[in-house]
Amino acid sequence: MKKIISALAVSALVLGSAAAKTSVNLNYRNGAFLYFYGNNGEDPKSTSHTFGALNDYNGGQDTLSLKASGDIIDVQADIQPTTKGDKGDNRLNVIKFGAKWGAFHAQAGWNGDGINGGYRVTNDASNHEGIFFETFKLGSLFNSYSNYADNQVSINTAFEDREMFAQADYTIKADDLSIKLIGTAISDRAWKNSNSDNYNNTKNNGFSVFVDVAKAKAFKAEAFVKGAKTIAKVKGVAATEEKMLLVPGLYFQGTMVDGLIFTVGGAATLYDGKLSDWSADLRGRYAIDDQLSVTYFGKLSSWSEDDRAAKKNYEIAKNVGLAGYNKQVFATKTAMWNFVNVRYAMSPVVILSASVGALTDLAQFENGVKQGTTISLHPNAEFVAGKGASITVGAALGFGGLGADETSIWGKKMDIGFAIPVLFRVKM
Repeated sequence: MKKIISALAVSALVLGSAAAKTSVNLNYRNGAFLYFYGNNGEDPKSTSHTFGALNDYNGGQDTLSLKASGDIIDVQADIQPTTKGDKGDNRLNVIKFGAKWGAFHAQAGWNGDGINGGYRVTNDASNHEGIFFETFKLGSLFNSYSNYADNQVSINTAFEDREMFAQADYTIKADDLSIKLIGTAISDRAWKNSNSDNYNNTKNNGFSVFVDVAKAKAFKAEAFVKGAKTIAKVKGVAATEEKMLLVPGLYFQGTMVDGLIFTVGGAATLYDGKLSDWSADLRGRYAIDDQLSVTYFGKLSSWSEDDRAAKKNYEIAKNVGLAGYNKQVFATKTAMWNFVNVRYAMSPVVILSASVGALTDLAQFENGVKQGTTISLHPNAEFVAGKGASITVGAALGFGGLGADETSIWGKKMDIGFAIPVLFRVKM
C-alpha cells in the first residue's frame, strides 16, 4: 500500500506541474460510543452495556484524495485506510482519468463511492451524515435494486463494492439554461477484501443514461434509467437465468424561494418487464435566518404484489438509529420514513441540532403481522475546533416496535437502545 501511495503522490506532482489546478484533500473521521445500552424487551438476558466501543461507530476512517485538472486532462485517486473490522483495510477507493474537449468530457476508472446527482439536501448533516442524519438516501427503503437510485456508476445489489466504469457527458447551454447528457458503461470487477479471502465479482455488466436540466437560481431536474442483466437472488429458489433489470427515476430540485431548497421525485425497479418495487421522496430545508434551519425527509416505498421473483428480500435496507442495533429491521411490503432535523448555530463555534426519525410499517407482511413504528432521536452539539475540524457529541435513543403486533419480531415489549456517540472529524 505504501508503494501505491508513493506512486500516486509522485504522479500527482508530475501531473500538477502541467495542470491548471491541483489539490490534496483529507476527510478523516474517528468516533465511538462512549456508552451504549441495548435492551431487547422480550429477552432480559440480552440487555447489554458497553463503554468506549471505538470501532462500533465510524471508527478510524480516512479518505485521502489526490486531484489534478487542467484544460484537457483531469485525474483523481482516493485512498481509504480504515481500522474498521478485525484487521482493518487499506483500499484504493477511487481512481479515474478524464479528458475534456470543449463541452464534451470523458472519464474512466473505478469508483467505490459512486457518482450521485446532488439532490440529497444534506446542508445540515454535520458530522453525523449517514448513521443519523441521512439513514436513507434517495431511492428505495428496501434492499432493492433502486436503493441509492441516483448513483450513476452502480446498481445496488447487482454490483459489489467498487465498479469499473467509462463515462461520457456533453453539456448544451443557452443563456442560464443548461442540458447535460451523461452515458455510462458499468462493469463489476473482482477485488479482494483484506478482511477475507473472498472476491467480490458478480460478473454483471450494466449501463446508465442521465439527463440533467438546470436553470440558474431556479431549479434543476434529473431523469435517468439504469440497466443490467442479472440473476434474481431469491431465498430458497435456484435462479440461474439472466433477466433484464431496469431502474428508471426522476428528481426535481427547486431553489426559487429564498432560504428554501426542496427535492421531489422517485424511482422504481423493472425486472423482466414487470414492476418490482417503487419509491417516492420529498426532501426540504428552510433557513429561517442565518442561525436557525429546519430539514425534512419523507419517503414512501412499496413492493409490487405482481412480481415476487425479482425480490431479493423484503427487508428494510438499514437499521434505524439504535433500535434493533443487533437485530434486522422489520420486513414488510410498504413502509414510510419521516425525518425532521432542527439546527441552531448558537455561535461560530457551537452548533446545536436535534432530529427525530420514524420508520412505519404500512402493510401486513405475508404472515399478516404488522411491525409497528421504529423511532430514533438524536440531540447533539457540534464544537468547531478550527477550520475544517470539529467534534460532535450527543445522545441517541431508539425505540423499536411501537404499536407492533405481539407476534412481530419485537414481541410484546418494544426494544430500547441508548448511546452517547462522539465523533471527531477533519476536512481539508
